[in-house]
Amino acid sequence: MRYLFCTLANPGSLGPSVGIARNLSHLGHQVAFVSEEDAAPWLNKEDLIYIPGVPHRPTGFDARLWYDTASASFQCAYIADAVRTFAPDVLVGHQLTLGPHIVHEVLGIPLAVIGLAAWMYPTRSGSGLWLLRNESQWRHDQFVARLDSARACLGLPPLDVNIKETPVQGDLFLLRSVPALEHNVDDLPSRVHLVGAAIEPLPTLPSDLDQWISQPGQYLYVQQGRTFDCPRFLDNVIAAFADTPVRVIVDSANIDGGLPARWPSNFFARPGICESAVLNRVSAVVTTGHSTTVLAALCHGVPMLLFPNGSGTTDIAARCLAADVAIVSDAGSITQAQLRRYVDALCCDQRFRDAASNMSCEFASYDAPVIAGNLLEELGATRKPVMRRSLRMHCQHVGQPEEPERRSAVTENPRRRDTRTTTASTHP
Repeated sequence: MRYLFCTLANPGSLGPSVGIARNLSHLGHQVAFVSEEDAAPWLNKEDLIYIPGVPHRPTGFDARLWYDTASASFQCAYIADAVRTFAPDVLVGHQLTLGPHIVHEVLGIPLAVIGLAAWMYPTRSGSGLWLLRNESQWRHDQFVARLDSARACLGLPPLDVNIKETPVQGDLFLLRSVPALEHNVDDLPSRVHLVGAAIEPLPTLPSDLDQWISQPGQYLYVQQGRTFDCPRFLDNVIAAFADTPVRVIVDSANIDGGLPARWPSNFFARPGICESAVLNRVSAVVTTGHSTTVLAALCHGVPMLLFPNGSGTTDIAARCLAADVAIVSDAGSITQAQLRRYVDALCCDQRFRDAASNMSCEFASYDAPVIAGNLLEELGATRKPVMRRSLRMHCQHVGQPEEPERRSAVTENPRRRDTRTTTASTHP
C-alpha cells in the first residue's frame, strides 16, 4: 500500500511521522511526504521520499500559519498534485494540518491523523480533565470554523458536525499517549487510538554537548520555545540558577524575546537540542507543556515544572498534574525562590520520582511505530474508519499490558496540591 504523509516541518510534527513512516517502509509499503522544504534533509537521511511542491508556490505547511485559510488552500493544491503522481491509498495528516481533511473528503482517500499528547476536544459524555476551565468545546469550534473557512474557499458546504464522532479524528486518530496519562479512554470518540509517545530523536546534535554533559553535577533541561503572548519563564530560570552548582541545558530554539549576550558559566544553550540525548542525565525538566518535550520527559522518567501557555498545553499539563509527574505554575507570577523550591521538590521528593518512573515504564510498553503501523495497515486494507475497541480489547489487540484499575490522582489525596499553584479538576 501507499501512504502519503502530510505534515508540518517542525521537529515536533515531523519526528513522529518519520518514525511511523520508517516502520511502514520496513513492512514493504511505499511511503512519501509533502511538507516544507526544511523537511527534506531529515527525510533524505531516512531514505524517505519527499515530493517537492510547485516552485514559487507556498506549500501551506508553515507551522506558524497552520490555522490560516490561504495556507490550507495551498496545502490542498500541493497534496492534490502529489496524489496524481504518487496515488496513495491513505493520507496521514497531523492534528494541525487542515488540507488533508479536505482532500480526504473531495477525493475519497482514507485519512489518518497524528495527534498530540492529549485529547483536547469534547468527549462522548462531556467529561474531561483540564486546568481551571474546560476549553475543549471552544477549541473544537475554532478548529471546525477554520476548516469550514478553507472549505468555503473551495466551494464546499459547511461540515455537519457530530461531536461524538467529530471530523477532527478523520478515519483514524493516533493519540500519542497511554492509559496512565489520558483520562477515561473509553469516553473518547470511537476512532481515537492510544499509540504511545512516537518520539523520534533529532538527526543532528551540537558537537560539544557530549563533553559538557559528561561533567558531574545535577542537571536541569529547560525548553522555553514560543510564548504565544504569555510571560516567559526563562529569565527567572537564569536568575535563579546562574553560577550555582546546578548545570542547566537550554534549548534556545524559537524563543521569543532576547537572549543573554553571555550565558552563565553553568549553562549550555544551543538551538535544537535533542531531548533524548540529554534526559538520561537530567533530574528535572522546565518547559511549557507542549507535546514533544513533555513526552520525551515522560519516556525518560523525568518529572517536570510546567508553565502552560496555550495551544493545548493546559490540557497536557492537567494530565501530568493528575498523574503526579509535574508541578504546574504561572510564568507571570512565580518568584525565583518559588522556582528553586519547586525544582528542588521535583529532584528530591520520591513521590514525583516514583510517578515519573512508573509513567516511563508504561510508555516503554507501547511501541508507537508498530502500533500505528498496524492501525494504518487496517485503514488501508478496509478503507473504513478504524474503530477503537474497549480499553481491555484495545490492549489485547495491540499486544500491550492492561491498565490496572486506579483512582483519580486529583481527588485521591488533597495533600498532593501543597507544592503547586494550579490544580486540575474533573467535569461532573
